[in-house]
Amino acid sequence: MRIEFELHKFSADSQAFIAECNDILAGYQARGFRMTLRQLYYQPVSRNVIPNRERAYKNLSELTTNARWAGEMDIDALEDRMRQLDNLQESSKRR
Repeated sequence: MRIEFELHKFSADSQAFIAECNDILAGYQARGFRMTLRQLYYQPVSRNVIPNRERAYKNLSELTTNARWAGEMDIDALEDRMRQLDNLQESSKRR
């Protein structure tokens, strides 16, 4: 589901990269899979679109966050399999 929560202007290069990421995500979603950010990151790395560098990973993280908030990418397109909501709820109760 794409919902625009905030207005964000993307450069032409960023828009093209978002479209490429959306294509990758759609291909996996069509097969019943949800990707993590890391899995998405390694797709353009393996295609030599972006370098395998920490800065490139951080840039992709920021871009996908902004794209999801701006409604340019499905808000549920990526999942974080390491985050455990039960633990977060328990830690907030301890405060």
